[in-house]
Amino acid sequence: MRTRAALVAAILAVAVGALPATATATPAPSAAPAAVRPVIATAGEVLTGPAQEVFTRLNAKRAELGLPALTLDASLTQVAQNWSNGQAATSTMAHNPYVSAQIPAGWRAWGENVGWTSATDSSAASRLHNAWVASPGHYANMTKSTFTHVGIGWAVGPNGSYATQVFAQYPSTVALPRFADVPMGATFYGDIEWAVKSGVATGYVGGVFRPSAAVTREAMAAFLYRAVTGRDVPACSGSARTFRDVPSGHAFCGAIEWLADQGITTGFPDGTFRPGQAVTREAVAAFLYRAMNSGPDPVCNGSGRRFTDVPAGEALCGPVEWLAGTGITTGWPDGSFRPGWSVERQAMAAFLHRAFT
Repeated sequence: MRTRAALVAAILAVAVGALPATATATPAPSAAPAAVRPVIATAGEVLTGPAQEVFTRLNAKRAELGLPALTLDASLTQVAQNWSNGQAATSTMAHNPYVSAQIPAGWRAWGENVGWTSATDSSAASRLHNAWVASPGHYANMTKSTFTHVGIGWAVGPNGSYATQVFAQYPSTVALPRFADVPMGATFYGDIEWAVKSGVATGYVGGVFRPSAAVTREAMAAFLYRAVTGRDVPACSGSARTFRDVPSGHAFCGAIEWLADQGITTGFPDGTFRPGQAVTREAVAAFLYRAMNSGPDPVCNGSGRRFTDVPAGEALCGPVEWLAGTGITTGWPDGSFRPGWSVERQAMAAFLHRAFT
């Protein structure tokens, strides 16, 4: 039971250290309950704020002792974040009884630290870290030499901050998925891995990629800029802008201005770019064609078309035909291309992978 009197933090620790085959650990239930949806910020594939501080302090402590740093793992982080969210939502600190069933298979050992502090300011992370270090059970998890990976969760509830550390030991031969929502074997796993390793795309805080989320026009500009130039998106300088809805302070202003400078886009007739609007499949065809070729868009001649819903008179028929001719797309099994549909992040990773390799 949590006791708050005269405490800056309340903490619990648990560790399981047996190989799965020995069955000496308490077996996990056959099915875990639905996880609390994680709170995910729209940022790159890194921890931020208190969670990052918890992770940094953890590895700093291990370094003091000459221990190897723990690798931050996306799947472990999502488990930890889900559990922190649940604790914060109910204002109750407790261990997650389903850890072993929720983390990626192949583990040799796992451990969990959970903690609560009434602080919600910049001191919260250090308070919990120091409380864990002062507790033998928590400290043992933090400094276990055989642990290889960790996930960090942090959530703020009505009565304070809740943190979770999920530790695991995996053999060096076990490869873990980069994102909790893109398991190995997923259709677009290889394409997403390429996009991230190439610096073209990033994931989100919480260790997820959101593969089925629609790609916005501003995100498309950023993806293309990184794929073509190999650099991250620059900031815009000066006050003159091409599109009235993309001011200099816009996060992707530099990529959108580059898109216009290169003739890859002209925006809409009303002088807007509509950065938050989902990009359509036919627009992606045009953007990719113009990014990889010079001169005007190709036109379609004759009656033979690859897709039943992209006739020769379609405005972007030429780029769509080019997209198919290069093998960047095969369309849908029913013979359609669905030009007006939005593009999912996983499909965009595939388009870019095929286009730039």
